[in-house]
Amino acid sequence: MPRFRKVFMAALLLAAGPAAAQSWQQDWDQTLTAAKKEAALTLSIPPGREWRDQVMEFQKAYPDISPLTLPLSSAKAFDLALATARSMPSWHVTASDPASGRIEASQASFWFGFVDDIVVRVTPAGDGSRIDIRSVSRQGKGDLGVNADRVRAYLAALKAAAAG
Repeated sequence: MPRFRKVFMAALLLAAGPAAAQSWQQDWDQTLTAAKKEAALTLSIPPGREWRDQVMEFQKAYPDISPLTLPLSSAKAFDLALATARSMPSWHVTASDPASGRIEASQASFWFGFVDDIVVRVTPAGDGSRIDIRSVSRQGKGDLGVNADRVRAYLAALKAAAAG
């Protein structure tokens, strides 16, 4: 599994709003714990900064991005998530594990070939499934919004596929 040098932006997705089953802090802790387990990530937060501050900045910058809940079993949601990942332009699915609900992919930028890593995680959520997605650049300090756009595009494609 690739090891990320710089982690955090683009789309550690957070549930927001009154419909969320958990508070954003619990959701953040769950997502962060999974991210650490999945890739032994070294998370880089500037000294003196709190995770809560970083989460609040993320929510302000990307209020439209949140996990997707589908009324499908985890197995069906995983199959749909994998098919959607395989259909995304220029995505290269590098690993998929139905047992853990994890899909890994990468995408290289057109002009410079910078590689971004993508992780989709499907977990049970009540009577349905929850889909979290992260996209992070391997190189550089910024991404000009490319990772957030990638997350939005994937979630839109997944919603369309789920709708039929």
